[in-house]
Amino acid sequence: KDPTLVHDASFVPGNWVGPPASYLDTWDSGFSKAWGKNVGNVPMMSCLSSGLTSTNGALPDDGCSVHEIVPGTDPLGGVFKLCMDSVTNPNGVMSVESDV
Repeated sequence: KDPTLVHDASFVPGNWVGPPASYLDTWDSGFSKAWGKNVGNVPMMSCLSSGLTSTNGALPDDGCSVHEIVPGTDPLGGVFKLCMDSVTNPNGVMSVESDV
């Protein structure tokens, strides 16, 4: 959804909810809000053990932990060329080429 429009609770749950952003607005990460709220290596989420239950009684001591498997990445940057014609592309598949 366009970040310059109102994002209210009627949209997809978990998405950013808030007032419209200008094209110059940035997240705390420094990235433009045009990329959406999950751009870059976002802060680690937390686990609230009080919100978890177990079918066999008490939650184990290590039953609520958060681990990062793959760090977030920055959005595309620099100069690149997107080729959508697999017939004329030298390697025969759609790809991104460096344009030096």
